[in-house]
Amino acid sequence: MSGIILLKNFEVDIVVLDMPLLDTTQYKDSMGKYITNLVLQILDGGRRKRKDSKTAM
Repeated sequence: MSGIILLKNFEVDIVVLDMPLLDTTQYKDSMGKYITNLVLQILDGGRRKRKDSKTAM
């Protein structure tokens, strides 16, 4: 959730070193916003999965 606040309020870019396609510094249009939202959803999904696995123990 805090990542979404950073990206929207401060216009922070996302750079995934192993995947240049996910580098939002290259896209400042609707494609950049789409990629940013996609990366955030993937990261949030991983965070939720990790949180759920910790609570299941």
